[in-house]
Amino acid sequence: MPWLQHFNSSARYFVLVFSKTIDTVFQTTKWRLLAPSILNEIPHVPLPIYPDMTFYSEVPGGIIEFLKTPNTTLSCLTSVLNITVTLPVLVFLLFKINAIFEPIMREVGSRLALNTHGEEWVNENSEKILKFGEYCYRLTYHTFVTIYAIIVFREMPWVWDTKEMWTNYFSYPVTVGLTWYTLIQCAYNIQQLLTVFARSFLLKRKYPFIEWSPNCRGDFREMSLHHVVTNALVLSSSYFRITRSGTMVMICHDISDIPVDMSKLANFLKWKKTTNACFVTMLLFWIFLRLYYFPFHIIWSVQYESVVMRDDISPGMSEDSFLLYNRSFVIGLSMLAVLHWVWFSMLVRIGLLILLKGEHHDLSEHKKGEKLE
Repeated sequence: MPWLQHFNSSARYFVLVFSKTIDTVFQTTKWRLLAPSILNEIPHVPLPIYPDMTFYSEVPGGIIEFLKTPNTTLSCLTSVLNITVTLPVLVFLLFKINAIFEPIMREVGSRLALNTHGEEWVNENSEKILKFGEYCYRLTYHTFVTIYAIIVFREMPWVWDTKEMWTNYFSYPVTVGLTWYTLIQCAYNIQQLLTVFARSFLLKRKYPFIEWSPNCRGDFREMSLHHVVTNALVLSSSYFRITRSGTMVMICHDISDIPVDMSKLANFLKWKKTTNACFVTMLLFWIFLRLYYFPFHIIWSVQYESVVMRDDISPGMSEDSFLLYNRSFVIGLSMLAVLHWVWFSMLVRIGLLILLKGEHHDLSEHKKGEKLE
């Protein structure tokens, strides 16, 4: 490659992004014939091939045995089976669970609010009671998947040593526990993305046909971007078999989300001491997991340890493929890291309001930081 070989890895990466985009959009590589002496030097990045992936028809024993088998088409989130059947079914089930769970929790919130706030407050704050049900659902989910991760992954070496995420890279088995963890997480993130949009806008029959909902989050743009990037990372980590690192990203987020949800619930109930304790815990978890461990261990490992520790390049992934997909994953993770600092600035502002005025304002759920007490 006379001219491309002089490019550094960053410049080469952008050339690969350009060529892969053109190949994908037009579903052909013939555009290189427009200037073959130049464009033919750009390598074609093939899609990854997983020769060890087992299809349903290859598993004796029916659907039960298929669900208990590692390295099946269920293990790749972007397989035809998952895109057309498994993920839509899981998203549908999560919406159904949510539709049953949240009304029950809103009723519980209304009864608790009668004792802590009074009947007049309950009648005038249906929006906050609605959010109480949402907080309960999120807390229940984050607690469930965290416990699941502890039980299933506690003995996995890659949980405790980031270098192990790249041992036998591209050929390590995707276990049944890891398969269902990523499936459930992907379905939940899709559901939350749809929920954020559904609760942020109101559709009208007259112009303007769409307007902001009073239930819109104060950090709607950041949260929408977060869910889009997260979904892209979850899908790509499975597709390019960076499943272990993708799982570590989700574990970091879920653990640090638990005190966030708890502080919101405690604030709703006017438990000031509990709210302050949850807020301090939330800050500590956020600083350690999202501002320290996430960028300096996980992102660093994806950027550097992945190159050093992988034993060899699988026939299914060339050097150029690894550069393209790995660098894209690092960029997506870096976008999440920036959002973590945006939300941390909100937490600092909330903390200052607590210290200076003794008031609790939720700047993420409310556009103007309305007082929640």
